[in-house]
Amino acid sequence: RASIDKDKCCYCLTCYRSCPHAAIRLEDTPVISSLDCQGCGICASECPQEAISIIDVGWDEIKQSISGMFTQAKAGPTPKIVACCCQNSAYEAGMAAQELDRELPAGLEIVQVPCAGSINLDLVLSSLQQGADGVMIMGCHQEACKSVKGNTFAYHRSERLRAILAEVGFSESRVCFHTLAENMDLEFARYAREMEERLQDLTPNPLAGEASVLAG
Repeated sequence: RASIDKDKCCYCLTCYRSCPHAAIRLEDTPVISSLDCQGCGICASECPQEAISIIDVGWDEIKQSISGMFTQAKAGPTPKIVACCCQNSAYEAGMAAQELDRELPAGLEIVQVPCAGSINLDLVLSSLQQGADGVMIMGCHQEACKSVKGNTFAYHRSERLRAILAEVGFSESRVCFHTLAENMDLEFARYAREMEERLQDLTPNPLAGEASVLAG
């Protein structure tokens, strides 16, 4: 499920410490057990060298898909929202909200990820750069995460993102974090509408296309 590029690995042991499934053992470099690895992606998102990839998840494809969503979207005042959802909880809630015709924002796009803890800074910042007005990070409830602490990693990463936005002079409201169970379609819809309302009070996304700002 996960693969380490030995040429990039600096043996910092971040992956070893962060893996919730004890799937990484130490040899000359960290080695991932294919039997124990659950493909949650936490190790990849935490790796400072970007030396780990999740074979089953194409992050570049996901980013291109998000870019395509907004390239095809009609211009207008409706806020564009990306909801990055854990496949074990929030994604199911989002799909149920759609199937049951819950009131959802017109500009909402739901993206499935293996675990909220796998959502990295690059995915969220690139979503904003590509045209999203806001990004929702949505994972499992505390003590109910299949990857044990994926929701904790996701929460801290969302707070870091909010701090980054504040540092460069943009509203923290463009990023939020929520936890959901798979049967919470009503709550999913409510969180999405609340995000839409917050974004409507802001100016259009000034980050769109600003690669230099995001890189800084």
